[in-house]
Amino acid sequence: NSLVETHELTQVLASGAERIISYSPVFVTERGVQSLSFSIETVNGEVSDDQPENNTLLHEINVPFRANLPVFETFSSFPANWSTYNPDKLFTWELNAAPSITPANQAIALRFFTHGEVVIGATDYLLSPLLDFTTAEAPELFFRYAYAMKNEAFYEDEFKIIYSTDCGKTFPESNTLLHLKGSQLATATSRNNQFVPAGAQDWTSRTIDLSLLKGLSDIQIAFIGINGRGNNLYL
Repeated sequence: NSLVETHELTQVLASGAERIISYSPVFVTERGVQSLSFSIETVNGEVSDDQPENNTLLHEINVPFRANLPVFETFSSFPANWSTYNPDKLFTWELNAAPSITPANQAIALRFFTHGEVVIGATDYLLSPLLDFTTAEAPELFFRYAYAMKNEAFYEDEFKIIYSTDCGKTFPESNTLLHLKGSQLATATSRNNQFVPAGAQDWTSRTIDLSLLKGLSDIQIAFIGINGRGNNLYL
């Protein structure tokens, strides 16, 4: 929480006018999600502002952690070296009760049903640490998931797994490892009430061959949910 830089502008801006302000570079070395806050203290020399609600901008920077292979995660709690990217700043991936082999099972979930007010197409990222595949011989990604559609078939959520080769700066569609939508994603019967897995029968598993990543380092894998105002997804 340190003050980085301040600017005082002598030019009076007319209503609706714009001014670009440049700041000195900030080098972030601490890993995890870091925040940059930009705020306007006074407007045209006045202490008060008729619209103070737009005087602050918060920008988050994620500096990923690193992890050695193999990585094993049960999501019984949120792992310290994983992170989320939530562009709309509304709901995102969170821990939830999700009965599986044991009734007390925990999972990380996107509750599309509960948060149906979110705009269709809203995207949320669950981000792995940076992974090193330089010595991997037969790398695979294995995971279990549970999802049920709403009875109205036009409410289709999506789930993608995409890898990044630039430390999480970009996740191009050409790097997609998996893309499931609607009925392709479903592991349980459709319903109009909120989906919570009843047990192991509502889950399925997938294994994805990661041999295309052999020899690469600083790979980040994103588990991406795309809101279609459907039902809940659990990993």
